[in-house]
Amino acid sequence: MYTLTLIGVSMIVSLIITPIVIAVSKKLDIVDKPNFRKIHTKPISMLGGTAILLSFLIGIWLGHPIEREIKPLLLGAIVMYFVGLIDDLYDLKPILKLIGQIAAALVVVSYGVTIDFISIPIGPTIYFGWLSIPITIFWIVAITNAI
Repeated sequence: MYTLTLIGVSMIVSLIITPIVIAVSKKLDIVDKPNFRKIHTKPISMLGGTAILLSFLIGIWLGHPIEREIKPLLLGAIVMYFVGLIDDLYDLKPILKLIGQIAAALVVVSYGVTIDFISIPIGPTIYFGWLSIPITIFWIVAITNAI
C-alpha cells in the first residue's frame, strides 16, 4: 500500500508540474518546432524530462531518505536527464546520445546495481553471472529509448 501511495503522489506531482514546465518552456521558447522531419504539428516543450525527473525525485524524497540502494538510480537518472536535455537543445548525433546513455547506465552499474537473474514462472531461475553488467546496461539504454 505504501508503494502505491508513493506512486500516486508522484503522479499527482507530475500532473501539477507538467503544465508549469510546458508554460515555462513556451515562455522561454524552449520548444521543438514542427518541420518536415517531425510528426508533431505544434511546438512541443523540450523540457518534458524536467517534469518526469522532478516527479521521480519528489516521489523518492517523500518515500524515504536517499539510501545507498537509491543513490545510483538517482545519479543515473540525473545523468540521463541531462543527456536528453542536451539532445533536445542541440540535436545530438545518435552515436553521441547513445554514448551519453551508456555513461548514465555505467553510473548505475558502477555502484553495483545489476540485473543478476530473471525468474521464469514455468522454468528455472536464470543467473547471468558476468553477463549481468552488459545486460543491465543494455536494459537501461533500451528502456530509455522505448519512452
